[in-house]
Amino acid sequence: KMRDLKKSLNNTLLPNSLPVCYSESSAGRLGPAYGTNFPSVITMSQELKSLLFSGHELFDYDISNAHLSIFTGLCKRYGMECPNIQHYLENKVECRRMWCEDFGVEIKPLKAYILSWLYGANNYPIIRSDLQEDLGYLALEAIQNDNILSRIYDEIQHGQKVICDAHRNSNGLITNILGKEQPLKKKERKNTPGAELSHIQFGIESKIMEVVNSIIGDEQKLLIYDGWISEKVDTKAIEEEVTKQLGFD
Repeated sequence: KMRDLKKSLNNTLLPNSLPVCYSESSAGRLGPAYGTNFPSVITMSQELKSLLFSGHELFDYDISNAHLSIFTGLCKRYGMECPNIQHYLENKVECRRMWCEDFGVEIKPLKAYILSWLYGANNYPIIRSDLQEDLGYLALEAIQNDNILSRIYDEIQHGQKVICDAHRNSNGLITNILGKEQPLKKKERKNTPGAELSHIQFGIESKIMEVVNSIIGDEQKLLIYDGWISEKVDTKAIEEEVTKQLGFD
């Protein structure tokens, strides 16, 4: 970890400083630029970022449950309610604790597995990825049969179609809130529903961060996908402005 930090300080762009270079994805999401001769602060571990910014009265903010919150907001906009996802979002600590105890798994892979359903993964008890291997067959089977989680999966499947259909243009492709049309993958006739949804959601995430940046300006020291590090800010005012401009709570 410290080797990465030393390498970052020894860059040729701003020696003895920590430059942050971004690149924009096809969906408009800002992420770390690749091809530089130093590691990105964005991808450094949370422990290392805490070390870098400690003692400066800075705070780490992010969009709470960004992926599922944006998803349920879009579903609601297009007339679909997601009671089971909403129950999970409102009781995430209790739900995760219960599931981890029931299935004998850790929180991190369980959270990642649920989010993977948004972007194309299924809930079948078949091990095809490292994430599924971390959970194990018995846990995957229990997750598929769980009353709440199975309904969350069904709501995601239904909502995915509702949202994507609402963003499909006359060319049959997805255009997100930033006006960016999703390109077709090479040799593919169409993009997968999961890829289409990610194009939509990452566009909204970026739009939310635009609103945040317009409010806090130079107080923001580092943008990290759906979050940022800055001086202390009025999160209530930011939430109200996001709701006003974009219609998301």
